[in-house]
Amino acid sequence: MKVIKKTGLVEPFDRQKIYDAIVKAMVGCDKGVDRSLANLIAEQSVYNISHDASDGDVVDVADIHTVVENAMMHLGEYDLAREYITYRESHRPDVFRPRTAIKPYEYPHLLGFVDAIRQSYWIHTEFNYASDIQDMKVNMSEADRQIVTRAMLAISQIESAVKTFWGDVGKHMPKPEIAKVGATFAENEVRHEDAYSNLIEEMGLNAEFETIQEVPAIKNRIRYLERANMFKNSEDPKEFFEAIILFSVLVENISLFSQFFILMSYNQHANMLTKISNAVEATSKEENLHALFGVALIDIIKEENPSWWDENIQQRVVEEIKKAVDAESSILDWIYEGVDSEIAPLDVVEGYLNRRVNYSCNLLGLPEQTHLLETHKKETQWFEDEVNVSKDNDNFNKRNTGYTKRAQSVSAEDLF
Repeated sequence: MKVIKKTGLVEPFDRQKIYDAIVKAMVGCDKGVDRSLANLIAEQSVYNISHDASDGDVVDVADIHTVVENAMMHLGEYDLAREYITYRESHRPDVFRPRTAIKPYEYPHLLGFVDAIRQSYWIHTEFNYASDIQDMKVNMSEADRQIVTRAMLAISQIESAVKTFWGDVGKHMPKPEIAKVGATFAENEVRHEDAYSNLIEEMGLNAEFETIQEVPAIKNRIRYLERANMFKNSEDPKEFFEAIILFSVLVENISLFSQFFILMSYNQHANMLTKISNAVEATSKEENLHALFGVALIDIIKEENPSWWDENIQQRVVEEIKKAVDAESSILDWIYEGVDSEIAPLDVVEGYLNRRVNYSCNLLGLPEQTHLLETHKKETQWFEDEVNVSKDNDNFNKRNTGYTKRAQSVSAEDLF
């Protein structure tokens, strides 16, 4: 027989741990330790547990505690049972309870996100955009040039505006393992901002970027993203729970992905923007990881505080998702203003936006909010295959090496 602990670890059943827990409860009662009684309760508890389980069974530690409490009550040890329950309650999992000791980890599974980001490590100086600049200036039509330019501007605006959330997550959830993931993500976001700031400069778009926030669609996006960040500094755990939901879903999982899809389409379907595509592929996978970490935290909070995930908060989240869909649709209207593309058609990109929204709803266990055509599912599957991260966070074990580090352009000027 084995026991599954609150951390998810499975270990052999150990009678001594039951006895030790009973003794600790006796100490708390201030009546002294009666080892004979402790042995009697432990033996009765072990018998009851074994009677209901076979040698190969895995028993939940919470069920073991319940059996021990019932054994105490059966023997009339009501004060002891009350103390045992109080001790359990004070030691129940609470992601918001401060812990300064690094180990033992309470949520060790979250550290997989640190490993995944470390596996993906890249910096923008690894890419040389000479061929992409050539594509923009020579190989693209005016329509495609507008679409790509505005997509890059929209990405850069988000990367520089709202990505400070994860650096502070350890202040609200003071567990070293959570703070470690947050710090890793914060550094990751700095690299994203540097990468797209450099890209804007190399593409000669600094002047356009300086006025990007005056675009009505961008203003609308900023408004809904600010709402998503409204409770990020709240000291009320329940309000911060809502902040994690909105940030993870709206900022990390929806706001950039239609623009990622646009830029990678030019590499996928026209063999253009190959270096930009590498940067976008890496960024999109990492943003997806950020979102999945947020969902992992959401699931922990839901499990520990099931009453928080009530009808009211679900309705508020759905309403914010609907506003996000409207805002992101307006961004696409601005990107494609007066033009369209055979390489990245607007209707296909809108289909991918709908797909991403429904994916976000699925992660939260909410009803899907958009209608996705079967044709759009097929036309966008290639990007989902690139982006989606496995539950084991191991998508970076096969690291992207489809680019040459510090590659140099080859031209007559370079050669001579």
